[in-house]
Amino acid sequence: MLDDSVTDSRALIEKGKCLSRHRNVKCCGRVLLFGTVEDCTGELVLVHAVFRHGERTPTGFYPFDPHRNVTFYPMGLGNLTNKGKLMMFKLGELLRSMYGELLGDVYQESKVYARSRFVTRTKESALLVLAGMWPPGDVQRWHPTLSWMPIAVEFKRAEEEDLLDPVCEQLQSELISYYKNVTIQEKYIKPYRSVFKYIQKHSGKVINDFRDAAWIYFILKMEEDNGLKLPKWTKEIYPEPLQKIVAFQYVYKNLENKYKIMNSGHLIKKILDDTMAKVKNILEPPDRRVFLYSGHETTIGNLLYNLNVFKLEVPTYGDTVLIEVHRRNVDHFVKVRYLRTPLNSTVEDLEVPGCGKICPVQRFYQIQVQRGVLPGPSFRRDCY
Repeated sequence: MLDDSVTDSRALIEKGKCLSRHRNVKCCGRVLLFGTVEDCTGELVLVHAVFRHGERTPTGFYPFDPHRNVTFYPMGLGNLTNKGKLMMFKLGELLRSMYGELLGDVYQESKVYARSRFVTRTKESALLVLAGMWPPGDVQRWHPTLSWMPIAVEFKRAEEEDLLDPVCEQLQSELISYYKNVTIQEKYIKPYRSVFKYIQKHSGKVINDFRDAAWIYFILKMEEDNGLKLPKWTKEIYPEPLQKIVAFQYVYKNLENKYKIMNSGHLIKKILDDTMAKVKNILEPPDRRVFLYSGHETTIGNLLYNLNVFKLEVPTYGDTVLIEVHRRNVDHFVKVRYLRTPLNSTVEDLEVPGCGKICPVQRFYQIQVQRGVLPGPSFRRDCY
Protein backbone atom coordinates (compact mmCIF):
# COMPACT_ATOMS: atom_id res chain seq x y z
CA MET A 1 0.00 0.00 0.00
CA LEU A 2 1.14 3.53 -0.74
CA ASP A 3 0.72 4.71 2.86
CA ASP A 4 3.27 2.15 4.07
CA SER A 5 5.99 3.61 1.84
CA VAL A 6 5.82 7.27 2.84
CA THR A 7 7.01 9.33 5.78
CA ASP A 8 4.42 10.76 8.15
CA SER A 9 3.83 14.47 7.42
CA ARG A 10 4.64 15.56 10.95
CA ALA A 11 7.91 13.64 10.94
CA LEU A 12 8.78 15.17 7.57
CA ILE A 13 8.09 18.68 8.86
CA GLU A 14 10.27 18.06 11.92
CA LYS A 15 13.02 16.79 9.62
CA GLY A 16 12.75 19.99 7.57
CA LYS A 17 13.13 22.07 10.70
CA CYS A 18 16.22 20.06 11.58
CA LEU A 19 17.68 20.49 8.09
CA SER A 20 17.27 24.26 8.29
CA ARG A 21 17.88 24.79 12.01
CA HIS A 22 21.03 26.87 11.59
CA ARG A 23 19.91 28.97 8.66
CA ASN A 24 19.24 32.27 10.47
CA VAL A 25 21.81 31.99 13.24
CA LYS A 26 23.65 35.27 13.77
CA CYS A 27 27.37 34.85 14.15
CA CYS A 28 30.68 36.49 13.63
CA GLY A 29 32.85 34.86 10.99
CA ARG A 30 35.79 36.08 9.01
CA VAL A 31 36.76 35.92 5.37
CA LEU A 32 39.84 33.81 4.75
CA LEU A 33 42.21 33.48 1.82
CA PHE A 34 40.74 32.12 -1.43
CA GLY A 35 37.27 33.34 -0.51
CA THR A 36 36.55 30.75 2.19
CA VAL A 37 34.35 31.75 5.11
CA GLU A 38 34.35 30.44 8.65
CA ASP A 39 31.30 29.90 10.82
CA CYS A 40 27.74 30.52 9.70
CA THR A 41 26.04 32.69 7.19
CA GLY A 42 23.61 35.21 8.67
CA GLU A 43 20.14 35.94 7.33
CA LEU A 44 18.68 33.93 4.46
CA VAL A 45 17.33 36.29 1.77
CA LEU A 46 16.83 34.16 -1.37
CA VAL A 47 16.61 30.51 -2.42
CA HIS A 48 16.93 28.90 -5.85
CA ALA A 49 15.55 25.32 -5.91
CA VAL A 50 16.06 23.08 -8.94
CA PHE A 51 14.38 19.68 -8.62
CA ARG A 52 13.76 16.49 -10.54
CA HIS A 53 10.16 15.40 -11.07
CA GLY A 54 8.56 12.62 -9.01
CA GLU A 55 8.42 8.89 -9.65
CA ARG A 56 7.01 8.10 -13.09
CA THR A 57 6.15 5.34 -15.53
CA PRO A 58 8.52 4.46 -18.42
CA THR A 59 8.37 6.58 -21.57
CA GLY A 60 8.70 3.50 -23.78
CA PHE A 61 10.07 -0.03 -24.05
CA TYR A 62 13.13 -1.75 -25.51
CA PRO A 63 12.53 -4.15 -28.45
CA PHE A 64 12.75 -7.39 -26.43
CA ASP A 65 10.95 -5.98 -23.39
CA PRO A 66 8.61 -8.62 -21.89
CA HIS A 67 6.44 -5.79 -20.52
CA ARG A 68 6.03 -3.87 -23.77
CA ASN A 69 2.25 -4.38 -23.76
CA VAL A 70 1.75 -2.89 -20.28
CA THR A 71 -0.31 0.32 -20.56
CA PHE A 72 0.25 1.70 -17.04
CA TYR A 73 -3.41 2.67 -16.89
CA PRO A 74 -4.59 5.24 -16.01
CA MET A 75 -1.34 7.26 -15.92
CA GLY A 76 -0.05 6.22 -19.33
CA LEU A 77 3.59 6.33 -20.39
CA GLY A 78 6.00 8.91 -19.00
CA ASN A 79 3.67 10.31 -16.35
CA LEU A 80 3.76 10.58 -12.56
CA THR A 81 2.62 7.66 -10.46
CA ASN A 82 0.51 8.29 -7.36
CA LYS A 83 3.63 7.78 -5.26
CA GLY A 84 5.43 10.31 -7.46
CA LYS A 85 2.67 12.86 -6.92
CA LEU A 86 2.78 12.39 -3.17
CA MET A 87 6.57 12.62 -3.27
CA MET A 88 6.49 16.07 -4.86
CA PHE A 89 3.78 17.33 -2.52
CA LYS A 90 5.98 16.20 0.38
CA LEU A 91 8.92 18.03 -1.18
CA GLY A 92 6.83 21.21 -1.08
CA GLU A 93 6.00 20.59 2.59
CA LEU A 94 9.66 19.98 3.33
CA LEU A 95 10.70 23.23 1.61
CA ARG A 96 8.01 25.03 3.61
CA SER A 97 9.39 23.60 6.86
CA MET A 98 12.96 24.52 5.89
CA TYR A 99 12.22 28.01 4.60
CA GLY A 100 8.92 28.99 6.25
CA GLU A 101 10.40 32.06 7.91
CA LEU A 102 11.60 33.34 4.53
CA LEU A 103 8.40 32.43 2.66
CA GLY A 104 5.91 33.80 5.18
CA ASP A 105 2.45 32.40 5.84
CA VAL A 106 0.59 34.20 3.05
CA TYR A 107 1.22 33.40 -0.62
CA GLN A 108 1.84 36.41 -2.84
CA GLU A 109 2.72 36.19 -6.51
CA SER A 110 5.71 38.48 -5.99
CA LYS A 111 7.37 36.02 -3.61
CA VAL A 112 7.87 33.07 -5.94
CA TYR A 113 8.81 32.37 -9.55
CA ALA A 114 8.07 28.82 -10.67
CA ARG A 115 9.28 27.49 -14.01
CA SER A 116 8.81 24.02 -15.48
CA ARG A 117 9.98 22.22 -18.55
CA PHE A 118 7.33 21.64 -21.21
CA VAL A 119 6.55 18.06 -20.13
CA THR A 120 3.47 16.87 -18.24
CA ARG A 121 5.40 15.20 -15.40
CA THR A 122 7.54 18.27 -14.72
CA LYS A 123 4.58 20.64 -14.87
CA GLU A 124 2.56 18.47 -12.50
CA SER A 125 5.58 18.17 -10.18
CA ALA A 126 5.90 21.95 -10.00
CA LEU A 127 2.20 22.33 -9.18
CA LEU A 128 2.45 19.69 -6.46
CA VAL A 129 5.52 21.30 -4.88
CA LEU A 130 3.73 24.65 -4.80
CA ALA A 131 0.65 23.04 -3.24
CA GLY A 132 2.83 21.62 -0.47
CA MET A 133 4.67 24.90 0.06
CA TRP A 134 1.63 27.14 0.28
CA PRO A 135 -1.48 25.61 1.82
CA PRO A 136 -4.00 28.46 2.10
CA GLY A 137 -4.29 30.13 5.49
CA ASP A 138 -7.57 31.58 6.73
CA VAL A 139 -7.26 34.76 4.70
CA GLN A 140 -6.74 32.79 1.45
CA ARG A 141 -9.00 29.80 2.05
CA TRP A 142 -11.64 29.73 -0.67
CA HIS A 143 -13.33 26.41 0.21
CA PRO A 144 -14.07 25.07 3.71
CA THR A 145 -12.65 21.57 3.11
CA LEU A 146 -9.96 22.12 0.45
CA SER A 147 -6.49 22.96 1.75
CA TRP A 148 -5.24 23.99 -1.67
CA MET A 149 -5.12 27.09 -3.85
CA PRO A 150 -3.99 27.58 -7.46
CA ILE A 151 -0.46 28.92 -8.01
CA ALA A 152 0.77 29.57 -11.53
CA VAL A 153 3.77 27.88 -13.17
CA GLU A 154 5.56 29.32 -16.19
CA PHE A 155 6.79 27.15 -19.05
CA LYS A 156 7.94 27.50 -22.65
CA ARG A 157 7.35 25.28 -25.62
CA ALA A 158 10.10 22.72 -26.17
CA GLU A 159 11.54 24.57 -29.18
CA GLU A 160 11.75 27.80 -27.14
CA GLU A 161 13.16 26.32 -23.93
CA ASP A 162 16.45 27.97 -22.99
CA LEU A 163 16.89 27.13 -19.29
CA LEU A 164 15.85 23.54 -18.54
CA ASP A 165 17.57 21.00 -20.81
CA PRO A 166 17.44 23.24 -23.90
CA VAL A 167 18.01 21.76 -27.34
CA CYS A 168 20.50 23.49 -29.62
CA GLU A 169 20.14 21.68 -32.94
CA GLN A 170 23.45 22.96 -34.27
CA LEU A 171 25.41 21.70 -31.26
CA GLN A 172 23.40 18.48 -30.98
CA SER A 173 24.42 17.55 -34.53
CA GLU A 174 28.01 18.49 -33.80
CA LEU A 175 27.94 16.44 -30.59
CA ILE A 176 26.99 13.26 -32.46
CA SER A 177 30.08 13.63 -34.65
CA TYR A 178 32.19 14.52 -31.63
CA TYR A 179 31.23 11.28 -29.89
CA LYS A 180 32.47 9.30 -32.91
CA ASN A 181 35.95 10.77 -32.59
CA VAL A 182 38.53 7.99 -32.21
CA THR A 183 40.13 9.58 -29.14
CA ILE A 184 36.76 9.94 -27.41
CA GLN A 185 35.82 6.37 -28.30
CA GLU A 186 39.10 4.97 -26.97
CA LYS A 187 39.07 6.97 -23.75
CA TYR A 188 35.41 6.83 -22.76
CA ILE A 189 33.57 4.09 -24.69
CA LYS A 190 36.11 1.27 -24.97
CA PRO A 191 36.15 0.42 -21.21
CA TYR A 192 32.40 -0.24 -21.31
CA ARG A 193 32.06 -1.79 -24.76
CA SER A 194 31.54 -5.32 -23.42
CA VAL A 195 28.69 -4.11 -21.19
CA PHE A 196 27.12 -2.23 -24.11
CA LYS A 197 27.31 -5.36 -26.28
CA TYR A 198 25.70 -7.46 -23.54
CA ILE A 199 22.82 -5.00 -23.16
CA GLN A 200 22.36 -4.76 -26.92
CA LYS A 201 22.26 -8.55 -27.31
CA HIS A 202 19.57 -9.03 -24.66
CA SER A 203 17.51 -5.87 -25.15
CA GLY A 204 17.50 -5.62 -28.95
CA LYS A 205 18.41 -1.93 -28.64
CA VAL A 206 21.59 -0.62 -30.30
CA ILE A 207 23.87 0.71 -27.54
CA ASN A 208 26.54 3.05 -28.86
CA ASP A 209 27.29 5.20 -25.82
CA PHE A 210 26.24 6.31 -22.34
CA ARG A 211 23.04 7.96 -23.56
CA ASP A 212 21.76 4.70 -25.04
CA ALA A 213 22.71 2.85 -21.85
CA ALA A 214 20.82 5.47 -19.82
CA TRP A 215 17.69 4.90 -21.90
CA ILE A 216 17.77 1.19 -20.95
CA TYR A 217 18.59 1.94 -17.31
CA PHE A 218 15.60 4.19 -16.79
CA ILE A 219 13.21 1.71 -18.39
CA LEU A 220 14.45 -1.00 -16.03
CA LYS A 221 14.36 1.34 -13.03
CA MET A 222 10.80 2.46 -13.69
CA GLU A 223 9.52 -1.01 -14.45
CA GLU A 224 11.00 -2.19 -11.16
CA ASP A 225 9.57 0.82 -9.30
CA ASN A 226 6.14 -0.01 -10.71
CA GLY A 227 6.27 -3.60 -9.47
CA LEU A 228 7.21 -5.39 -12.70
CA LYS A 229 9.64 -8.32 -12.57
CA LEU A 230 12.80 -7.72 -14.56
CA PRO A 231 14.12 -10.49 -16.86
CA LYS A 232 17.00 -12.63 -15.57
CA TRP A 233 19.57 -11.19 -17.98
CA THR A 234 19.36 -7.80 -16.25
CA LYS A 235 20.92 -9.20 -13.05
CA GLU A 236 24.33 -9.05 -14.74
CA ILE A 237 24.14 -5.29 -15.30
CA TYR A 238 21.35 -3.80 -13.14
CA PRO A 239 21.54 -1.88 -10.96
CA GLU A 240 25.32 -2.12 -11.21
CA PRO A 241 27.44 -1.57 -13.21
CA LEU A 242 24.76 0.13 -15.30
CA GLN A 243 23.95 2.78 -12.71
CA LYS A 244 27.57 3.97 -12.52
CA ILE A 245 27.81 3.93 -16.30
CA VAL A 246 24.69 6.10 -16.52
CA ALA A 247 26.08 8.52 -13.93
CA PHE A 248 29.13 8.96 -16.15
CA GLN A 249 26.93 10.39 -18.91
CA TYR A 250 26.98 13.77 -17.12
CA VAL A 251 30.74 13.84 -17.58
CA TYR A 252 30.50 12.56 -21.15
CA LYS A 253 27.91 15.17 -22.15
CA ASN A 254 29.94 18.08 -20.78
CA LEU A 255 33.45 17.46 -22.09
CA GLU A 256 33.78 20.91 -23.69
CA ASN A 257 32.61 24.35 -22.58
CA LYS A 258 30.16 24.79 -25.46
CA TYR A 259 28.36 21.62 -24.38
CA LYS A 260 28.37 22.77 -20.75
CA ILE A 261 26.76 26.01 -21.87
CA MET A 262 24.14 24.15 -23.88
CA ASN A 263 23.28 21.78 -21.03
CA SER A 264 23.08 24.14 -18.06
CA GLY A 265 24.88 27.40 -18.79
CA HIS A 266 21.69 29.41 -19.29
CA LEU A 267 20.22 28.15 -16.02
CA ILE A 268 23.41 28.95 -14.12
CA LYS A 269 23.45 32.44 -15.65
CA LYS A 270 19.81 33.02 -14.64
CA ILE A 271 20.58 31.95 -11.08
CA LEU A 272 23.65 34.20 -10.95
CA ASP A 273 21.88 37.19 -12.51
CA ASP A 274 18.96 36.95 -10.10
CA THR A 275 21.33 36.50 -7.17
CA MET A 276 23.36 39.58 -8.09
CA ALA A 277 20.17 41.59 -8.61
CA LYS A 278 19.03 40.61 -5.10
CA VAL A 279 22.39 41.58 -3.64
CA LYS A 280 22.23 44.98 -5.38
CA ASN A 281 18.58 45.53 -4.39
CA ILE A 282 17.46 45.75 -8.01
CA LEU A 283 15.64 42.41 -8.28
CA GLU A 284 12.13 42.74 -9.69
CA PRO A 285 9.84 42.27 -7.96
CA PRO A 286 11.89 43.29 -4.89
CA ASP A 287 9.91 40.92 -2.65
CA ARG A 288 11.01 37.79 -4.56
CA ARG A 289 12.03 35.10 -2.06
CA VAL A 290 12.31 31.86 -4.06
CA PHE A 291 12.89 30.62 -7.61
CA LEU A 292 11.66 27.09 -8.38
CA TYR A 293 12.69 25.06 -11.43
CA SER A 294 11.10 21.70 -12.25
CA GLY A 295 13.16 19.50 -14.56
CA HIS A 296 14.64 16.05 -15.12
CA GLU A 297 17.55 14.02 -13.77
CA THR A 298 19.63 15.48 -16.59
CA THR A 299 18.79 18.98 -15.30
CA ILE A 300 20.17 18.04 -11.88
CA GLY A 301 23.15 16.00 -13.10
CA ASN A 302 24.31 18.62 -15.59
CA LEU A 303 23.85 21.44 -13.07
CA LEU A 304 25.86 19.67 -10.38
CA TYR A 305 28.61 18.78 -12.86
CA ASN A 306 28.87 22.29 -14.25
CA LEU A 307 28.91 23.85 -10.77
CA ASN A 308 31.83 21.45 -10.12
CA VAL A 309 30.11 19.77 -7.17
CA PHE A 310 29.08 16.55 -8.94
CA LYS A 311 29.51 13.10 -7.40
CA LEU A 312 29.29 10.08 -9.68
CA GLU A 313 25.65 9.17 -9.05
CA VAL A 314 22.30 9.35 -10.84
CA PRO A 315 19.90 11.93 -9.35
CA THR A 316 16.75 10.20 -8.22
CA TYR A 317 13.12 11.35 -8.05
CA GLY A 318 12.64 14.64 -6.25
CA ASP A 319 16.35 15.32 -5.75
CA THR A 320 16.83 19.07 -5.37
CA VAL A 321 19.76 21.45 -5.78
CA LEU A 322 19.37 24.36 -3.37
CA ILE A 323 21.36 27.55 -3.87
CA GLU A 324 20.83 29.77 -0.85
CA VAL A 325 21.79 33.44 -0.66
CA HIS A 326 22.60 34.72 2.84
CA ARG A 327 23.31 38.23 4.10
CA ARG A 328 25.55 39.08 7.03
CA ASN A 329 25.83 42.81 7.63
CA VAL A 330 26.70 44.19 4.17
CA ASP A 331 28.18 40.95 2.83
CA HIS A 332 26.39 38.19 0.91
CA PHE A 333 27.26 34.51 0.71
CA VAL A 334 26.10 31.47 -1.25
CA LYS A 335 25.53 27.94 0.02
CA VAL A 336 25.00 25.08 -2.43
CA ARG A 337 23.03 22.22 -0.88
CA TYR A 338 21.76 18.89 -2.16
CA LEU A 339 18.41 17.65 -0.85
CA ARG A 340 17.89 13.98 -1.61
CA THR A 341 14.65 12.04 -2.04
CA PRO A 342 11.90 13.98 -0.23
CA LEU A 343 10.25 10.87 1.26
CA ASN A 344 13.44 10.04 3.20
CA SER A 345 15.30 13.29 3.09
CA THR A 346 18.90 14.10 3.79
CA VAL A 347 20.57 17.37 2.94
CA GLU A 348 24.25 17.83 2.19
CA ASP A 349 26.15 21.11 2.11
CA LEU A 350 28.32 20.91 -0.99
CA GLU A 351 31.82 22.32 -1.12
CA VAL A 352 32.46 24.54 -4.12
CA PRO A 353 36.12 24.04 -5.16
CA GLY A 354 38.09 27.20 -4.53
CA CYS A 355 35.41 28.60 -2.25
CA GLY A 356 34.28 26.10 0.37
CA LYS A 357 30.79 25.43 1.71
CA ILE A 358 30.06 29.11 2.40
CA CYS A 359 31.11 31.17 -0.59
CA PRO A 360 31.16 34.97 -0.96
CA VAL A 361 28.74 35.77 -3.74
CA GLN A 362 31.24 37.67 -5.89
CA ARG A 363 33.70 34.80 -5.65
CA PHE A 364 30.97 32.31 -6.55
CA TYR A 365 30.19 34.38 -9.64
CA GLN A 366 33.86 34.63 -10.62
CA ILE A 367 34.31 30.87 -10.36
CA GLN A 368 31.48 30.22 -12.84
CA VAL A 369 32.94 32.78 -15.26
CA GLN A 370 36.38 31.16 -14.98
CA ARG A 371 34.92 27.71 -15.63
CA GLY A 372 33.52 28.92 -18.95
CA VAL A 373 29.98 27.68 -18.36
CA LEU A 374 28.15 30.97 -18.99
CA PRO A 375 26.74 31.71 -22.47
CA GLY A 376 28.03 34.64 -24.48
CA PRO A 377 25.78 37.09 -26.36
CA SER A 378 25.89 35.09 -29.61
CA PHE A 379 25.03 31.67 -28.16
CA ARG A 380 21.28 32.16 -28.14
CA ARG A 381 21.29 33.66 -31.64
CA ASP A 382 23.26 30.70 -32.99
CA CYS A 383 20.98 28.08 -31.44
CA TYR A 384 17.45 29.48 -31.33
